[in-house]
Amino acid sequence: MPGLDSASAFFLVKVAKRASDFAISVKSLPVSFFMMNVLIRFISAAILVIVAMTVRAEQTMLGGLLPPETPLIKDSELTITVADYQKALLGLPPKQRAGIEHDLTTLQEFLLELYIEKRLVREAERLKIPDQPDIQAQLQMVQRKVLVNAVVDQFKAGLKQPDFTELAQEYYQTHRKEFTRPEQLEVAHILINAPLCDCEDPNGEKRKRAEALLTELRGGADFGELARKNSDDKASARQGGILPKLVTRGSLVKPFEDAAFALQPGELSGVVETQYGYHIIKLISRQPETVPPFEQVKVRIIEKLAKDFQETNHKEYVARFYPKPEAFNLGMINALTGGAAGAPNVLDNAPPPPPPAR
Repeated sequence: MPGLDSASAFFLVKVAKRASDFAISVKSLPVSFFMMNVLIRFISAAILVIVAMTVRAEQTMLGGLLPPETPLIKDSELTITVADYQKALLGLPPKQRAGIEHDLTTLQEFLLELYIEKRLVREAERLKIPDQPDIQAQLQMVQRKVLVNAVVDQFKAGLKQPDFTELAQEYYQTHRKEFTRPEQLEVAHILINAPLCDCEDPNGEKRKRAEALLTELRGGADFGELARKNSDDKASARQGGILPKLVTRGSLVKPFEDAAFALQPGELSGVVETQYGYHIIKLISRQPETVPPFEQVKVRIIEKLAKDFQETNHKEYVARFYPKPEAFNLGMINALTGGAAGAPNVLDNAPPPPPPAR
């Protein structure tokens, strides 16, 4: 077909595959034979229309130069015009919109989906689905959400944000603990599993085994080699006993932690008993507590302050629209739940209203 490039041809193959999958899925649904044929027929028609309109679809990539009434997809059932396409684009986030406008395959897929959606909407209207009360309620809910998000977004867009640079410096000075990296240890250990009860190891053989390994280590044996051969912690044993994560205060059981933090790099502990068994601990390295310089965390602080500023103002803005407590007919609200007692007024936990404007 004239004007059909490789990208368009590839797209049409994808469309045909999607239509085939759709037809198979439709056949598995409990719908009438007539409805099944209707659905498959208009999907097939859409594919043929897309083929016929490929050149026009390519022309839309030129950047809105076509008249609004120009058809992009047209058959005996429905016409999708440039105006329809542009209106549908407005409902998308800017990033997604740009992706459609600058990629031919994505644009064609978008037009196909728009065509199918409009056909299905028309079918829903023929079946009087929009007249159903639950559908009407859902449509109204969607409209409410869209309008609420729009008014809040408009409010946020109009907020004049202060320069947070000076505030960030102050925040850094008063919240240094928040940015402090605690002391960290790189640790290796050999574990001999503890018995479930004294009856399993009445002679303390497991502790004796741990003590014997400690004697070997103090005699110059290689820690990694002994860990690989003897440790019951198989995950760390494969790494010569080295734990996969650095150890900080509060990250491990206390007896192990206390023994590890008391060591110097290269030093061995005695046999340390925990609920897991008997450990021999070796300190590989120690990284002292550090506080990163302000410039290293400046962007992160500014982003946090800006987010807090937005959230605080958002809450204050929404609080302007709260009803007064006396507006709640709590007796009738309680009756709706069948008389459940003790429910607090939701306004008890509401954010305070903003101060009056000066």
